[in-house]
Amino acid sequence: MVFDDYYKIDSYVGEDNSALDYLDSPSKPNSGVYNGGLITIFNDSYAKKIDLGSWDCLNDKRFIPFSITAFGDLFLLETKTEQVSLFEPQFNRLTPIEINLKEFFDGFLTNQDIINDLLKEHYMLQVQSVCEKLEFGCCYILKPWLLSGGTDKPEKYEIGDFATYFDLVSQAY
Repeated sequence: MVFDDYYKIDSYVGEDNSALDYLDSPSKPNSGVYNGGLITIFNDSYAKKIDLGSWDCLNDKRFIPFSITAFGDLFLLETKTEQVSLFEPQFNRLTPIEINLKEFFDGFLTNQDIINDLLKEHYMLQVQSVCEKLEFGCCYILKPWLLSGGTDKPEKYEIGDFATYFDLVSQAY
């Protein structure tokens, strides 16, 4: 299965280039919100709002933030190797996925285990029933955060701007 077979765009952000437009790759979906916010792909101007410099583990490499999950985990492209990594801000954890963009969009994101376990589609739908669908640049944010002792229940989530959330969590580390 390929990305377009599973993911449907809810809102297209066409006034700006995708954060990945500089790459000469046919495997680049448009920037926008997909499947109610399960995945959001950044445009260039939103990607530039995300301050990676606040995180020690992101300072030593040149990353481009290009996508988030509904729960605020960030996908990054390492520019030298063009490999994808996952950064989980609540845990200050960077995990190299060690795949290129084509494999990411047409294999990784369409793998049912990834959809269920990493992206948490079923749980996202529970949270969505309490909060609403996500708009571009937003994610579900647990209040209080896990790192502050929060309890992960659908009714404890709010919708917030990812770039702001990302910056605030960085200050906690």
